Amino acid sequence: MNFNSVPAIIRVDFGRKFLALFLAVVIWYTVRFEILVTKSFEDVPVRLVYDNSEIFVEETPTVVTLTFRGAKSRLESIEPGNLEVTIRINDVDEGVYDYSTSISGRKHVTLPRGTRLLSAKPRQVTFGVDRIITKEVVVVPQTSGKLAPNYQMLTQESIPSTVRVRGPSRDVNRMETIKTAPVPLDRTLTDSFQKKNVALEVAPRVTASPSRVSLRFEIAKDDSSRKFEDLPVRVLNALTPVVKPQDGLPPVTVILRGPQNHLSALDKAHVHPFVDISSIQKPGVYDLKVGVYTDSAVKFTTEALSPPSLEKVSLVPVAAPPEAAE
Repeated sequence: MNFNSVPAIIRVDFGRKFLALFLAVVIWYTVRFEILVTKSFEDVPVRLVYDNSEIFVEETPTVVTLTFRGAKSRLESIEPGNLEVTIRINDVDEGVYDYSTSISGRKHVTLPRGTRLLSAKPRQVTFGVDRIITKEVVVVPQTSGKLAPNYQMLTQESIPSTVRVRGPSRDVNRMETIKTAPVPLDRTLTDSFQKKNVALEVAPRVTASPSRVSLRFEIAKDDSSRKFEDLPVRVLNALTPVVKPQDGLPPVTVILRGPQNHLSALDKAHVHPFVDISSIQKPGVYDLKVGVYTDSAVKFTTEALSPPSLEKVSLVPVAAPPEAAE
């Protein structure tokens, strides 16, 4: 072989160039075929990524153990504090249910170069999830304490009367009303009044808009009485009656006490004296106490009844319904 035919780039200083090439090959093989090992990292946190304005997640502190395989030098360069499992929750339906996912190296873990995820313990993680919804509910005013004798609360009004609540569907769907914080009442309150900026009692995980309301209370004194004469007496009986009055019951006279304006507006047809025979199971002669109720939201006091009871009322068996023809 003619050595002079070898290109000068190879021929000139050939020994040093050959040595450099040899060392480069050795280094490459050392790196390329470095012995692969496995290494585990405990207490790696699981981070959930989701839109908390649309999705509710019952997050619990969750950690996993990750085991990697790769070159020893690569694994030793991993900082445990930089490891985490990232799970993205994009959309959920209404109603609480378990959201489960299996941890994947490519999908959930940022892998160091030259390594791969061998295992995760636990391999599958589960969280309770729910869709966040909005709903309109009625505000119910609350009070504490008592008014002075002969005074009563006629009406309680919230302004606004409804509010919008927002939260997990499991909580919001079972809400029909929302209560206010109790407004204290005492013996010094003798006139109607309004209370502003009253907080609503909002359940955990739920928000209300607005979160505060105004309340209007109508208070009146039982300062008037009125007589209602010749009122027919109703009979309250069991769903399946056993006895009934033999004859018609005599009328009674009722004197009611209450707020003058409401008492004056009370129609006679809305005042109902009654006797209750639902617990009587045997025919016979009985003295029946008379009670009174009205078709009114306002509470009226029965000041007098004449007579207060119906004496010697004959109760007879209720006739059995005829049997169906065969």
